[in-house]
Amino acid sequence: MRATKAVTGAAVAVLASTAEAALASTCVGSNDICFQWGAPEAATRSGHGNVYFQLRAPKTYSWFALGSGSAMQGASIFVVYSNGHNNVTLSTRTGQGYLMPAFKARSDVELLEGSGIVGGNMVANVRCKGCSDIDISSSSSWIAAWKAGPPLNSASPSADIAMHDGHSQFDVDLQQASIASDSNPFLSKPTKPGHTKPGPTTPGPTKPEPTKTGTSGVVVQQGPSENQVLLNAHGIIMAIVFIAGYPLGSSLMPLIGKWLLHASWQLLAFLGMWAGFGIGCIVATRNGMFCKDTHTQLGVVVCAMMGLQPVLGWLHHRQFVQTRSRGIFSHLHVWYGRAMMLLGIINGGLGLKAANQSASLITVYSVLAGIMSVAYAGCVAFGISKRGKQVAEKGVALSSMSDFVAPEAETHSAATDLAGRRLHHDFHKTLRSYSQPPYQGSPLSDFQPSNMLSQLSRATRATSAVAAVARVARGNSIQVRCFIAPTISRRADFVQELYLKELKAYKVPPVKESDADGHVQAFTMPKTPASPEESDIASNLKEYESMAVEIEGLSASQSEGGAAVLPDWLEAEEDDETGH
Repeated sequence: MRATKAVTGAAVAVLASTAEAALASTCVGSNDICFQWGAPEAATRSGHGNVYFQLRAPKTYSWFALGSGSAMQGASIFVVYSNGHNNVTLSTRTGQGYLMPAFKARSDVELLEGSGIVGGNMVANVRCKGCSDIDISSSSSWIAAWKAGPPLNSASPSADIAMHDGHSQFDVDLQQASIASDSNPFLSKPTKPGHTKPGPTTPGPTKPEPTKTGTSGVVVQQGPSENQVLLNAHGIIMAIVFIAGYPLGSSLMPLIGKWLLHASWQLLAFLGMWAGFGIGCIVATRNGMFCKDTHTQLGVVVCAMMGLQPVLGWLHHRQFVQTRSRGIFSHLHVWYGRAMMLLGIINGGLGLKAANQSASLITVYSVLAGIMSVAYAGCVAFGISKRGKQVAEKGVALSSMSDFVAPEAETHSAATDLAGRRLHHDFHKTLRSYSQPPYQGSPLSDFQPSNMLSQLSRATRATSAVAAVARVARGNSIQVRCFIAPTISRRADFVQELYLKELKAYKVPPVKESDADGHVQAFTMPKTPASPEESDIASNLKEYESMAVEIEGLSASQSEGGAAVLPDWLEAEEDDETGH
């Protein structure tokens, strides 16, 4: 009889040791959160059946959890936390991405004997009866998460839990974690199915906790999942864009003043923002959290509103080129962009919190954001001071040039009035001269077409002079107005441009009446041809003149020699007259 009992005890011990040796185990976190799995041989052969697993963690954790699946979205999660009565609460939940898993009651999950607070650890021995969401036939994916802190001390399976501090992923091959019997493998004395009960354990009923050396050969730790890689890429890109990209690009204008460099830099940041936005949309959609939390909602709004910034920048540049001063689009572009940068930085912090990043990483992000904000504010203040100095220097230059600008403007204004009065006077004088009767005294004595053309030419030139002087006067007013609010960045360039404009504006070519010579043909009266009678008279007059000259010569000679002798032709004429 004693021999039979001894053999039976040895067989039980061998069976227990065999079951323990076949369990799959792993430890995560600080190597103090451990899990074990086991599946009956019948279940591993058929591919379906009961699955046993144990969750163990120190009481220093507020809660910890194990889930079947490769990601939180849609995973079957088993959350364990203290119930406040030296026992634990097992809460079956369904993953909702990065939101708190929702409680879902399950009748196929049972908390087994040996669960409770054991040796300062929270222990949960679980049996999942025919769980279809656990793949027994091959390697299956599992996830784990935990939150350090004070115990929840809640018996409610739907208690609110805080965001996890850490998480892990691994694969478990249940084909290599088979146990001989379909019973609780985590007790030193296995009980038959249906005879287990949950509750606090008494000393010695549970098996020793798994060795904290990592994982067994049937558990393979996974590296970062594809979703995690995409999530990290999204966070890094967006942090660079909003903490460094946009602020540095905006600082280029007050520091350097090169709009082309500013636009190129901001365009690169703009494209990077949309790349990060696309990656974030993929991650959020896969985890079922797109536009379901503050981070994703605010992110969509900020990126959409940032789409207007390039348009405002183009309108600002176009207006500045036309007016050489800031306008409504300038202020919209500047302040709208600053508001969007601030919202983007705030949303980045919300994203870190939603992704449950460590407190140290959130602190680093906050410090960097604060440093960049202070640096950006300093650049803005420097730009304002720089523009103020430029305005002051150009104001001094304006006061020194006022003695030159004002007299010249007055001179040209007076020249404009004088030219107008002369034009008016010459025009009316011409009208009066040609409104006189054509015959006064001798014919055509006052009619002089050459004078008329000369006066008309002078009037035309005077009209051109008036127009030129008027343009100069208008140019003066525009130049003075631009000089009061200058926009040239360098003083030397400004002074050079000012003098060039003044020289071009005030150098008016003189108007002379002789300018028409060689361009306008002078009019002369044509000579009337002589008639035959007039020609005979003219020839007779010439003969008379020659005869008179001869007579004068004879008279002079007779006065010297005696009395003059009359020619015979005079006597003959007298005879003829008497004869008639």
